[in-house]
Amino acid sequence: MEQDNQPTLSIGAVSRATGIPVETLRTWERRYGYPQPERTDGRHRVYQASTVDVLNLVVKALSIGHRPSRILGQDKDAIQLLLDTHEQEQLAETPAAAIAPPPVESRDIFYLPAEATQEPILTWLGATADMDGKALEAGFRSAWSQLGALQFLTRRLHPFLMALGNAWARGDISVSHEHFASERIRDFLTSMWRPLSDRARGPSIVLACLPEERHVLGLHIVATLTALGGCQIIFLGANVPLEDISATATQCGAPAVLISVSRAANTERVVNQLRELQRDLTAAAVELVVGGIGAPRNMQGITIMTDLNRVQDWTNALHKRASG
Repeated sequence: MEQDNQPTLSIGAVSRATGIPVETLRTWERRYGYPQPERTDGRHRVYQASTVDVLNLVVKALSIGHRPSRILGQDKDAIQLLLDTHEQEQLAETPAAAIAPPPVESRDIFYLPAEATQEPILTWLGATADMDGKALEAGFRSAWSQLGALQFLTRRLHPFLMALGNAWARGDISVSHEHFASERIRDFLTSMWRPLSDRARGPSIVLACLPEERHVLGLHIVATLTALGGCQIIFLGANVPLEDISATATQCGAPAVLISVSRAANTERVVNQLRELQRDLTAAAVELVVGGIGAPRNMQGITIMTDLNRVQDWTNALHKRASG
């Protein structure tokens, strides 16, 4: 990996910059020899700034199914080549062959505070390992009833998703386990938000993913909060053509379109797609809202949200404007 003379970062700073938990960084160092830190006089780990760039590519490689044992230890150019090759293969695939979402969707959600009680998370991990869907759903419903929607998302679902991703990265569970749990989560969230949306009398909002984006878990989380805020959800899901997003907003008289972007998305492509979508929606006086870990920052005229509390505040404000 790269060893340039650059300012150094603590392990906590690297974790915040990449979204990789500190414990996972330590596990990778111990098991695969990367990231390899330098040590301060006090024996604290410090990393070169270039390590962050490499680790962000590692996360993208993991999100499309590569194993840590294959990726960790390769240099930046080699990992980028793997990602570029995958993207070219995806473009060449038929739509039928491209239906399955990449693994480890569990990290591709809005930033959330990671408050958790360990016992239910460990119980849910056990149910995932056993592929016990009934136990998982029962656990979700119990936590939802006890905590309410927002606390369920922040104190239970987010820690569980992070634990799933960590377990996959360590090799403790397989891609099939992660997909099994993700599908159960999507089913559960849909069962909660769709009845709320059907009964809602607030404004309609369109929720969609951009073309070539196949991670929809973040979109279901946002659908839950916006439906709770009284909005009617027009849920289009993954891989939606830009012209169809705009047409749907016009047809439904939606004042806003909300797009979810995963970490695995190509940033340059996302920015270009958002600019094109923004032109169409601005002409129709529709607000464009973008969220998710992969959402680009500081795009003029676009509302960027990466925090669920802000999603809730935005939804409440939209509902008040519509009812006022």
